[in-house]
Amino acid sequence: MWRPRARYRMKANRLIPAVAMLALAAACTENSPNPLQTSRPEFGTGGNPGSPAYKYANYSVSNDGLTLSNSFKETGLGSFSTVEYDLSAHFSATIQCYNHGGNHVEGNPFNFDADLSSNTTQAPKNGQVTATKTLSVPNACKVASFVPHASNVVWSNIKFCWGQNTVTQGPVPLEPGDGSFTMTTGATATGGPLSGGSQTEAVGIFASPCQAGAP
Repeated sequence: MWRPRARYRMKANRLIPAVAMLALAAACTENSPNPLQTSRPEFGTGGNPGSPAYKYANYSVSNDGLTLSNSFKETGLGSFSTVEYDLSAHFSATIQCYNHGGNHVEGNPFNFDADLSSNTTQAPKNGQVTATKTLSVPNACKVASFVPHASNVVWSNIKFCWGQNTVTQGPVPLEPGDGSFTMTTGATATGGPLSGGSQTEAVGIFASPCQAGAP
């Protein structure tokens, strides 16, 4: 009379480890991050993105060579309340200082190099950010009232990054027609990539870490 019960208890005991293994597997699945999700950078704070893309990113260097600008428009930012942007580049030139009388001072022209960066936080409006980022070279002359004149200007290692902690790739200058990714006095260049990838694919403007335009 007790044998059926014994067999039933044995079957039940065999089920317990199997149920425990299933529960453990479910817990591990819930706690383990999705590989696609971990490859996606954080783009902003205070919300979720729609489908980020740049409409344009236009680079220019001022006629005196001392300012680099990037005018851009990014859309598809969803409900983000803030988005970070960072523009950085290396500047090199030959500098001659002049006084306000038009006379050169401080001796012979000299070489000047500087690594410049500018980080700002923008508040999207209707899921969009339209802005201009600039890098301005500080006065290389010893006397603040003297005016630097730059020649042989080269802007290189140009990086434009966006998103939380500005680690995500933004549009950088494409070749301005002279076969290089550098820019000089009065130059203009379009930026790219403007889109590419998706929120789960770290390519295009979703690539991380952010890279300079120069090879």
